[in-house]
Amino acid sequence: MEFFTGESLHRPLSRPDPSEIRLVKLYPGDFDDAVRCELEYVSLAQDNPVYTAVSYTWGDPHVTDSILLDGEQYPVTINLQSFLRHMQAILLAITKFLPGTLQVPSPHSRLMRYFVVQSILEDSDFPQDFPSTTDSVMHRLVERHVRKVLAKGLEQCDSIDDALDKLHNNVYPCEPTECSMYFWIDALCINQRDVHEKSQQVGRMKDIYSNAPSLLIWLGDVSESTAKGAMGLIHDIQAVAWPYLEGNAEDMEQFSSEDFVQPRLDATQKFMQLLTQEWFFRMWIIQEVATATGSTVALVRFQPVQWGFLTHVVFACCSQMLSSDGLQSLLVMAGSHDKILKTLLELTRCYQGWTQETRTEPDGRLDEDVAQRLKKLLRCSKGLFKATDPRDLLYALLGLLGTGSIPQELSPNYAIPFKEVFHQYAVYIIKHTKSLGFLPCYKRQLEGVPSWVPDWRYCRQDRSDFDWINSGLSYAEVSEDGTRLEIDGISLGQVVTVVYPVSIAANIENQSLFGRDTADGADDGDVAVVARGILAVFRGMQKLKRACLESLWAVSPNVSRSTFQNQWENFWPGFTDQSFQTQVEMLEGRRELELREVVEGAPGVYFVRLGEEIRSLSQNGIAILDGAELISSIRQDEPVQEGDTVCVLKGMNGPCILRREGLYYRFIGDCDMTSLAPSILEGEFCGLRQTERFVLV
Repeated sequence: MEFFTGESLHRPLSRPDPSEIRLVKLYPGDFDDAVRCELEYVSLAQDNPVYTAVSYTWGDPHVTDSILLDGEQYPVTINLQSFLRHMQAILLAITKFLPGTLQVPSPHSRLMRYFVVQSILEDSDFPQDFPSTTDSVMHRLVERHVRKVLAKGLEQCDSIDDALDKLHNNVYPCEPTECSMYFWIDALCINQRDVHEKSQQVGRMKDIYSNAPSLLIWLGDVSESTAKGAMGLIHDIQAVAWPYLEGNAEDMEQFSSEDFVQPRLDATQKFMQLLTQEWFFRMWIIQEVATATGSTVALVRFQPVQWGFLTHVVFACCSQMLSSDGLQSLLVMAGSHDKILKTLLELTRCYQGWTQETRTEPDGRLDEDVAQRLKKLLRCSKGLFKATDPRDLLYALLGLLGTGSIPQELSPNYAIPFKEVFHQYAVYIIKHTKSLGFLPCYKRQLEGVPSWVPDWRYCRQDRSDFDWINSGLSYAEVSEDGTRLEIDGISLGQVVTVVYPVSIAANIENQSLFGRDTADGADDGDVAVVARGILAVFRGMQKLKRACLESLWAVSPNVSRSTFQNQWENFWPGFTDQSFQTQVEMLEGRRELELREVVEGAPGVYFVRLGEEIRSLSQNGIAILDGAELISSIRQDEPVQEGDTVCVLKGMNGPCILRREGLYYRFIGDCDMTSLAPSILEGEFCGLRQTERFVLV
């Protein structure tokens, strides 16, 4: 990062011991005190260190503030500094009530201190008013957890009270501000100025997180009101859900009842706001959460919550709540987070399963296993998570492969430009899986590499697979220099004309249709406005149909109207659905117009979405092939052109667009082509078409 300049405070890591890492020692302090940290060097293999790994997001790397690291000013991002300030305040509130023996700097005291602090962070009864908690409350909390830790380590015949007395009898305790704890934080523990070290340490990230006895997730700075509302809901859910967790209740319908939901509408909105924190979309969290073997706690400002309870109980209860009438407006937001959570859990299961396979089958084929697993990880994660450094979209997945080693071609190397890393990974996956399903992107900004190299910054989730395309091997071959990709495919036709419905989309936009309420209960004024908008969409569809037919006839006058009509209906299957016929007849004037019947329910929602689709087509265009088929390109930055070839390539998940470049083709991207129904792709159609060999550059 740009702010890591000048002389480094980090001495080099040991070359003879590749497992050596740095830990950061954080000293307790009030929230507004200067953050004091020191670096220590430990061996994962020899020292068995006790530390807490921290999962967080850097935030804006250009906006920084300083902490004291080894007595020197050291720049950190604002989000990291905020975590350190919150954590030092929590540590101070705990350590000043520890028995004297646990305040001394001995290894044994440090170990017990770690277990006490960790036990407190896992306590669901952590004071909700912290840091305003009274000393008496904190004293009782600390003593309870000291007893708990002692109870785990004592023989049955020993007395906890006697052991506690001994802990208090030490007469040489440190000041509470000197009772440090150890953390692993990448921005501090990795020399960010040393590209070689950074590459090596990123390759060991899985070991660092899996060896940590605990993981602490810092969700980032949120407002006090958001934290209070979100944590209030979590505590309410915990109180009500406890009988279900104990097996004393049969279902969870109570969470969707009006009595539970209505008083918590604002708190639920605050909880959903919490889920918009950047941490949830960070690529590295997949590996950090999946490989963690110890206790995992999330921190919301000063409030800890156990990660397992949050993901398995709170999310399930919120899903029940969102099914109630009062929270329908949050369903869209909840859907995206539900997908991220499910992806996290699925990839965690994958990692655990692959790790077990590696243990039982240590002589497996490394390249084949790695390539297949990497392909699955990319398929699940792409389009959902982000990374400040584009290379981390790939490097962050390496620790999840479950293999003892990583092929040299995939090893992290931050000295290589990200576009070359993208190229290396694409070649590796194609070579060992013969799959091309990862190629399409909705945008591509890569210069100097072949057109078929995906820009993983702009990938989207896969569509469903077609049988023919993915059956058997694709016979894809990459040239020795990595510049050409040869692949079997079937040509579906050439683009003969492209229509851009710009004026139609502008007219729809002017109707103020979007953002209006189409649900039951809208007043007559809203209904009338939405109805006018829907009428504009309907008339826009009629105009677009005429424009497409006229444009097609201008270049292919022999195409019949019935052929075009068939392709039009296939391209817009919802528009010709029989369930909408009543509304269509009203809009065409063949039936008396009933505004609410046009607006409300599924037809109204569909027409709103149809208007959005027309707006999208005004940018990307709707292309027509020489057989009258209609397509739209998924690429947002590369419009389809006349003369482009549309084909299906063996190993891809749908039709794509190629552009002739001399003897070869450039890969443009995939396309929506509902006029060529999936059932045709899976049936005899492909058997009737001649397979060609395409060479992509």
